[in-house]
Amino acid sequence: MPLRRPLPSELQGRVFTARQAVDLGVSRSRLRAADVTRLATGVYVHDVEEPTELAQVAALRYWRPDLWLTHASAARTFGLWVPPAVERDARLHVSLPQGRRTVTAGGVSGHTLIAGPDEVLRFDGVPHAPQGLAGAVSSPARTWLDLAPLLSIEELVVLGDQLVRRPYLRFDGRRTPWATRDSLTDLLAAHAQVAGAVRAREALKLVRVGADSPPETRMRLAILRAGLPEPGLQVRPNPGDRHAIPADLGYREHRIALHYEGGGHRSPDQLERDIRRDEAFSASGWTNLRFTSVDGRQGFGRAVLLLRQILGHQRERHLRFER
Repeated sequence: MPLRRPLPSELQGRVFTARQAVDLGVSRSRLRAADVTRLATGVYVHDVEEPTELAQVAALRYWRPDLWLTHASAARTFGLWVPPAVERDARLHVSLPQGRRTVTAGGVSGHTLIAGPDEVLRFDGVPHAPQGLAGAVSSPARTWLDLAPLLSIEELVVLGDQLVRRPYLRFDGRRTPWATRDSLTDLLAAHAQVAGAVRAREALKLVRVGADSPPETRMRLAILRAGLPEPGLQVRPNPGDRHAIPADLGYREHRIALHYEGGGHRSPDQLERDIRRDEAFSASGWTNLRFTSVDGRQGFGRAVLLLRQILGHQRERHLRFER
């Protein structure tokens, strides 16, 4: 069996296109060797198990330098929440400026968009990308708009809440949010006619700062749909105590705290935090209501029922007192 000819150094351990390989003197038959994996039509990788989509789009920019990563691929790049149907879409989504011929290839979904300069972010030094080629991807805010035709209003609110939330440096690696409600308003004004813009505008009316997870947003929306007052977010028993552990949602006037406890609340450290949080609220005369993923799967009906009961009892006591 003949020895396999090494790939040029420019391609080793990298994502590359067939055109780039041919330009470097690599034969088509060499691209069928065991150490090369075909990712999509015309896109290959050498000796890398899971190349990122950002590296793949950087490779495609070898022959289409005005191309960038969008839609579900952009959401995955930033770790944004998307509904399961979008998450399962494993195609590489790329876009070109409107008026250009879009990319058509197996495993690649091509789009054309009008995008402002601040709506496409460039990343140099992408791991496993071709040398000298930068990755480019739609901003998180623009990704929210691009996905609007595929998402319900509730799903757009969930994603919008994630964009405007205040990040934690130790968990998120950044200090500033992906977007603000004002910047999303400006984005929609600049693209008022694009598909999904009307739905996105409706969703933006419900986007709030303070939800740290999709279930927290879904619980708030379930409460609003039931006609109950809108709860505050990240509520502390004493607003002047910045060190107190907040409730995810709450009503200061009624002294009701709502906590969503996902899988991360099972660790010993988090359980200790939850106990101290509940004790602080109880000591201040608040009612603690705790909910889990089971409640989420049931549409947070139990949260609505408990709130109705508590608010109703408080109203009855108030009326008796006035008499």
